[in-house]
Amino acid sequence: MAKSEKSGFTIFEIIFVMGFFVFLGAISLPFSIDAYQHYILSTETQMMVSILRRAQDMAMANKYEDSFGISIQENQYVLFRGTSYLSRTISFDEIYPKAKSIAIAPSNDIVFESVSGGPDEAVMLTFSNTNSSQKIDINSQGAINW
Repeated sequence: MAKSEKSGFTIFEIIFVMGFFVFLGAISLPFSIDAYQHYILSTETQMMVSILRRAQDMAMANKYEDSFGISIQENQYVLFRGTSYLSRTISFDEIYPKAKSIAIAPSNDIVFESVSGGPDEAVMLTFSNTNSSQKIDINSQGAINW
């Protein structure tokens, strides 16, 4: 009688390989989460710089002969026309979504004066999440650094 040879993997080999992949996944998960959180923070900071520059450009261009500003709210940013958020021209509002996982301090309004483009006050915005932070500095002349 001829001896038949069986080929394939044993259950032990399959469990070992599956365990190895689970181990690799468990090790890489914290790094993946950290990279994603850093990406969200960087994206949010870059978006705010763009919104700030848009408001400043509109003020410097003397569009509608008025000031422009940004209001930082819990779940959105509002680019508004006027000297304050409360006295703004509501029909002009541009609303941008805000990431819920990002905290911003201070959260007061930033208004750029017509023609000069200077802010009503110098401010440093700090964007932070669970493990890192980034800053945007707006000096009294209106320079936006980050």
